[in-house]
Amino acid sequence: MTAPASSRPSARDETRFTGAGRLLWDALPAFLVSGTAICVVTGLVLWMAPGLTPFSVVLYALLLAPLYGALVAQAHRALEGETPGAFSLGRELRTSWRLSIGLFAPAAASIALTLVAELVWARTGAIIAAVPAAVGTAVSVLLLVSAVVGLPLGVSMPRLRGIRLALTALVLTARRPVPVIGFIAVIVLVAWGAAQFSGTLLFLLPAPLAVVSVLALRHMVTVIDPRD
Repeated sequence: MTAPASSRPSARDETRFTGAGRLLWDALPAFLVSGTAICVVTGLVLWMAPGLTPFSVVLYALLLAPLYGALVAQAHRALEGETPGAFSLGRELRTSWRLSIGLFAPAAASIALTLVAELVWARTGAIIAAVPAAVGTAVSVLLLVSAVVGLPLGVSMPRLRGIRLALTALVLTARRPVPVIGFIAVIVLVAWGAAQFSGTLLFLLPAPLAVVSVLALRHMVTVIDPRD
């Protein structure tokens, strides 16, 4: 007994999946170079500022976010049919570092201030000290979500920048929050796994995360403008 035709992927779907896989395979050298750079910079930040501190958060935003932004740009190019060169990281950094820092620096500043507020609250125990910590946590979550969604959005839509980009990212998240929540959860799990078990995860997983973020964004963006 054969399965209904509707339950099997069409030839068009299979061709699309095969083509996407081939494009990503051709971009593998570029992904490996970028993953290595991310791993090295992460190790450097961990050496300079171990743990989760205001200083380490700022370092991650200034040093790691541009590299991840360049990797997202490489993933976008690969899925568009281009083959990023093995050493195209420098070119992508030059074109995307402002976007990456512009998105992640406000989130990092908010997280750093929130960590300070939580430290004051923990030491004093004053109820009034909990207010800045609570407000900072809420603002940090919004800014972090805006940065995570806004990065692939800004790479694929260069006309969106600044406040407009951040607001568009939040609108997309409000309308389809599940992909964003899942993606952030995966990032947290990867960071935890790298810290607890093996730093190799930092070398292997940045490229798949970048590809997934671009694909998820393409699915989400049809909500506000199907023509894009």
